[in-house]
Amino acid sequence: MNSITLIEPSPTLRFGLNRLLQQLKYRVQSFDSYSTFFDFLQQSPDQISELLVIGWPSKSRQQQKDLVKLVSESPVDRLPLLVFARNMEEPNIDLLADRPNTVIQLWKDFRNSESIIQQLMNRSSFSKEKLQEENTEDKPKVLLVDDSKSVRRIYGKQLEKLGLEVTVATDAENAWDILQENTFDLAIIDYFMPGANGAMLCQRMSESEAHQSILKTVLTGTYKEEVIEECLNSGAQECMFKNESMKLFRTRVSSMIKQIASQQRLDQQKLHLQSILKSVGEGIYGVDEVGRVTFINPAGLRILNYTEQNQLLGQYAHKRFHFADEFGRNISDETNYLYQAYLLKDSLDDWETIFWTADKQPIHVECTIHPLNHLEKTQGSVIVFKNISERKLIEDELNWQLNHDHLTQLLNRTYFDQLLEQEAQSIRVTRLDSALLYIDLDNFKMINDEAGHAAGDQLLVTIGEKIRSRLRHRDLAARLGGDEFAVLLHDTPKTALKDLAESFKDVLSGTSFTIEDQDYSVSGSIGVTTISVSNNDRKQLLAQADYACKKAKSQGKNQVYIFSDEDNSEIAQSQSPGWRARIEKGLSNDNFKLLFQPIFNTSDIDLKALEIIKGKDYKQWVKQNCIPAEYETFVRLEFDDGKLFTPGAFLSDAERFDLISRVDYWVLQELVKTLSSYQTAPIININVSAQTLLDNDVSNKLLNLLEAHPKLCPQFQFELREHHLLHYREQLIPILDDMVGLGCRFQVDDFGRNFSLFSKIRELPINGIKIDGLFTQNIAWDPVDKKLMHSMAEVARSSGVKTTVKAIENIEALQNIEQGGIDLVQGYFLASPENALWIEKN
Repeated sequence: MNSITLIEPSPTLRFGLNRLLQQLKYRVQSFDSYSTFFDFLQQSPDQISELLVIGWPSKSRQQQKDLVKLVSESPVDRLPLLVFARNMEEPNIDLLADRPNTVIQLWKDFRNSESIIQQLMNRSSFSKEKLQEENTEDKPKVLLVDDSKSVRRIYGKQLEKLGLEVTVATDAENAWDILQENTFDLAIIDYFMPGANGAMLCQRMSESEAHQSILKTVLTGTYKEEVIEECLNSGAQECMFKNESMKLFRTRVSSMIKQIASQQRLDQQKLHLQSILKSVGEGIYGVDEVGRVTFINPAGLRILNYTEQNQLLGQYAHKRFHFADEFGRNISDETNYLYQAYLLKDSLDDWETIFWTADKQPIHVECTIHPLNHLEKTQGSVIVFKNISERKLIEDELNWQLNHDHLTQLLNRTYFDQLLEQEAQSIRVTRLDSALLYIDLDNFKMINDEAGHAAGDQLLVTIGEKIRSRLRHRDLAARLGGDEFAVLLHDTPKTALKDLAESFKDVLSGTSFTIEDQDYSVSGSIGVTTISVSNNDRKQLLAQADYACKKAKSQGKNQVYIFSDEDNSEIAQSQSPGWRARIEKGLSNDNFKLLFQPIFNTSDIDLKALEIIKGKDYKQWVKQNCIPAEYETFVRLEFDDGKLFTPGAFLSDAERFDLISRVDYWVLQELVKTLSSYQTAPIININVSAQTLLDNDVSNKLLNLLEAHPKLCPQFQFELREHHLLHYREQLIPILDDMVGLGCRFQVDDFGRNFSLFSKIRELPINGIKIDGLFTQNIAWDPVDKKLMHSMAEVARSSGVKTTVKAIENIEALQNIEQGGIDLVQGYFLASPENALWIEKN
């Protein structure tokens, strides 16, 4: 069995590569650090495998240089090398350009590396026999042509002293016959010979494609200018004279051999670069100082739908494929950022723009531009690009799904809150008035109960259409939840507010709704508040509109009530005691409690057995037949009456009053106590706030607590919300690395709410993602959510991390994720949070 040496510090990436190589039937010698491999190489240099596979060290530049030095020296300098990198612009990776039998592959393509690995294994030349053959082949080959036997003998010995492999020919025809069956690096040709002279042979070799690359020099005894000119015009590099000293002859030949070796290195480097350009999956093209295409790799041609380089070489890139936006509107040279980057010799990273294909189709691309510097002079730019059109389609669909209510197609509450905040900030500058309407349907519960939930949903869709029909340009409408709606009326003076609100009331009361021959009356109570320079706090605006809506409903329904200044005092009196005092009391009196919800391997759940149960207790069957793979811990706040409040009730206030760090630290302390009472410690998912980790004092306390319980660290898997990782990634990485160094794990919670994090998964020290429950809610009936969930799982799998789906509430959701590459599932359908783990205590 062929063997491969693998060096990769990341356990996740090493596991993925190890599994791939073993599936390809290779024996793998694995190292988890570069230093371990260095030590092994010094102690056992004769035990190295036939191929080196190395993950490029992205973070340490010194480590990169040490690695390049190591693989370029004996005993591994002749060994084939496959390097996996995150991108082709990794620092110092260009230092491998001159190393023979070296291929650089992107991590995202590692599953498609079988053919490259096989080619490199075929090139393996580590045996003594092959090394001897290579040493022989490495000798420069010289063809010595002279009709004088003594000249051939004298100069042949001088050439052999230089370590050259010499073949002799007696005249031009004899030399030509030899050339048909052999290749040479250098030809030394006598000028005066019977038949064709040396210049004629040089001319014939220069005109032959097979021999024109041979370095040619003429050896003559005459200094006639016309002879020298004839030889140089025929393709000879220079003329050497027979009456010169042998020392000068050897010096001149040595100089030519060095020139040949230099050219061979350049050719090898060119071939190596060409192999890299051909092997990478991303498009790469180069431009000169004015933006004309100088080269493009096969992937680039494929992405742009061209068949050959000549269709683009010499053409201006910005005129051929990035001349217009996605709607076909021309972009001027002054505002064409890529073109300006070419001219200004500037760099651009991860720039998203539009390229146009050969068949005039726009595609979304992400590209990176690097100026080409040689001898401190910029000689154009290299551009790496990839087609992200499919990603943009999914991103647009995902953003729409995340920002809209799936039933009414109106905006959802989360997105409406963001837009309301934007409007409030805008008003502080524009000083124009806008308005917020809060709409609550009258008698919706009665209709829902009498006619059923399907009828209730149909009514909500109808109301959504009616509200949308009354919107003006730039007005916004949202479903806040249940039968509650909100409308943002942009640029609305107070004098027009009453009439506009009444028009919404009238369109609702004029709605005809009939189900199964039963007519129902429809109306809505509407609360209104003005958004102005003096009244622009988002939370306060929503509270005012909600209060006004309740006032309208209390006045007999189907009414409009406009909030006034006098109503503020009544709101203040009606507010319940603040959560700050409750949270502080809970921390002081130990009123917080931990619950544990089991998480299961998808492969461990027998769907066929569950389907047979039908109508019986699914949870009981799961508890009897499934062993949890992990648990998630939930924190609850217990009041004096024994009622437990979920984090949804107090979490935002805990963050607002800077109490979340104390809550997070209490959770970890309590977990340490709790797990010590069990025989084995399972993996526990623990929600933690970025606010906690970014607080130096609290994060140091967390680290001290973890260091004091090293055996528990591998069982702690902390969950960070996606938007926290997105906004605080750079600040969080150091503390994440410290905690990972202690053995802790991390995963992204609520994954999928923002597509921007997709491309960053490989850069994060995480073990998994937990897909947002929003997708699970609709997956049983929505094919788009199903596709999005499976796409997220594929992104995670290609990055070497596991995927968990939460909020499984029915068997239909479970059926729809079974084939989607999901690793773990959790939800109330399978198991509710409980006070204890499903394992025995000490």
